[in-house]
Formats: sequence, structure tokens, C-alpha cells
Amino acid sequence: QTNIKRPFLKNIKREKNKYITFIDSNILHPDYIKREQKINEKLLKNYFFFLNNYFINMQKIFNKEVIICLHPSSNIKLYKKELNRFKMYKYQTEKYISNSYILLFHDSSSIFSGILLKKKIINLKSKIMGSHANRRAEFYMKKIKFIRHDIEKKLLINKKRLIINLNN
Repeated sequence: QTNIKRPFLKNIKREKNKYITFIDSNILHPDYIKREQKINEKLLKNYFFFLNNYFINMQKIFNKEVIICLHPSSNIKLYKKELNRFKMYKYQTEKYISNSYILLFHDSSSIFSGILLKKKIINLKSKIMGSHANRRAEFYMKKIKFIRHDIEKKLLINKKRLIINLNN
């Protein structure tokens, strides 16, 4: 038995399922840029367009507010400009993970908190994120078998079927 302390798991009421939370990994993160081509203005606009549409769709289907938990390196001004319909926060990821009904992510180690809390999790795919981020997401998919949605494709989401799949 290990003595690993998990302070974020203390005093968490698991019945709080108030939000749909996106755990951002910063599309302009230096690690992604170093491994991929630089993302131009058009690709960046497309990425935010697809994310925005996906979030709006999920908000309508589940009647829950979408919260964006920004990566510490993300440019909050850029995200607020492009995704201004949604509340966003830095350094509050654990709080929103514990209060979420569904977690959305591309590539983030913060997702392990959601796994420990047995949250419903959807991995978001986008070619714009680049092959490095998508390879890392594939790693998660092989180990944990998340539901995966391609934000660049039109999704017809059946709420009942999605909930059944997320519960499995």
C-alpha cells in the first residue's frame, strides 16, 4: 500500500455534476510548436471555431454550462477573444474537475484526477492540434478507452447513447 497524498481528493462531494469542463492543453504550447509546424492565424481561427461549435452543441444537449480550465501557459486574452461565450479560469482545474458532469480534453495529465473521481470523459481530436498531441491522446485511448470526438467533423450526438457509452 502506498502513502501517496492526494489533497485534491479530500472533502470532494462527488455528487456535484454541475459543469462540462474543458481541460485546455494550450494549442500554442511551446512543446507542440517545437514538434509540429507553427500554427498560422487561419488554423488557429479554425481550431477555435470548431471548439466553439462543439462546446455550444454539448451545452445544448446536456443543459450544462461549459467551463474552460486554461493551461497555465495559455494566453487568456486570446481564448477570451475566441471563446467569449464561456467562462474560463486558470489554476482552478481541480475544483472544476470535481464539480463536473463531463470532462473534455485533448492531452492533459490533469485528466487523471477525473479518472480517480470516475468522471465521464471525452477525448477531443483535432488535426490542427498536430500529430504529437494526437499521438499522446492515442496513448490515453489505448490505456483507458475514452470516448473520442473529432471536433472538426459534424457530430450528431444522441444524448442517451452517449451517456450509456460514457458510463461504460
